[in-house]
Amino acid sequence: MVVTGAAGFVGSHLVRALARSGRPVVAVDLAPALGAGVLEGLEGAAVTYRQGDLRQPGFIEETLTGAAPQGEPVDLAHLAALTRFHGEVSPTPDQALEALAVNAETTWRLCRVFHDLSVGRLLVIGTRSVFGRRPPTTTPLAEDSSYAPAGFYGSSKAAGEVGALAFGEEYGMDLALARITGVYGPWQPHRTPVSTMVTDACEGRPHHRSEGGDQQFEFTYVKDIVAGLVALLGAAALGHAVYHLSSGRMAPLGDVAEAVRAARPAADIDLGGGFPEGAWLRSPLDVSRIAADVGFTARWSLTDGVADYLDAMESGGYGAEAVDAGPPSA
Repeated sequence: MVVTGAAGFVGSHLVRALARSGRPVVAVDLAPALGAGVLEGLEGAAVTYRQGDLRQPGFIEETLTGAAPQGEPVDLAHLAALTRFHGEVSPTPDQALEALAVNAETTWRLCRVFHDLSVGRLLVIGTRSVFGRRPPTTTPLAEDSSYAPAGFYGSSKAAGEVGALAFGEEYGMDLALARITGVYGPWQPHRTPVSTMVTDACEGRPHHRSEGGDQQFEFTYVKDIVAGLVALLGAAALGHAVYHLSSGRMAPLGDVAEAVRAARPAADIDLGGGFPEGAWLRSPLDVSRIAADVGFTARWSLTDGVADYLDAMESGGYGAEAVDAGPPSA
């Protein structure tokens, strides 16, 4: 099993879940090593870390052949992506081109190598940002909804998705795409409304915002995301090429504040209602397909997810494992 973007947020959790299940994992990333705690308590985990750039000539080939030296099938979960300007930071033109090179061209090249080596299942991780410019609706977005990406991140990811799906269809590859959204949880490196509230509560800082409590998001706990990825990787066969993987539930930001206060009553959180100026209105993803095909449904409620997140931040431990039955109240 190979995981690209293995030192990233979701990648780190996926590596842990796969290692805990006993699968040998080759973890690949630009970072010098996996983060502290990723494999804590997993003595004897068969994880090999390989630092490198997927754009480097021969790197993908060497990684895949090395992961299956006897010619046996090897699966690959492709999470590597350039996200550093996803959000409020505007990229330079050169950075915009780099996003295309990493998020689209590298994905296409990886598909080519995967095809040439005739290996196992390729699971490409996508994003709901490919729908960023679609008008919001209460009707969930189906997997075959038309693309309408926002910004360079969404556009580059859409280009990567389109190419990967074309490879899978044209050459009959065992390839699937999993679009994820609203992910939160331990080890999240960038600031989000959830991570900011949780961090402030852990560090005893007040969290006061005059507005935004009514803005809706599709919050999905990272351990649910990983459980869904493991289910897609482990299925004997998949009936579709594209799956939406999320909680499938919209909730206002004010519910996050309530979840933090429920877990830590002393937390000083004051969140006003309404919507911030220019707020991005979102639509939920339709998650019925992944439930029907592999039996996956999100188990972590926002209340349980935030509580587990807080416990992990404060203790440094991992808490409930991603591939276990779910939170205690499930």
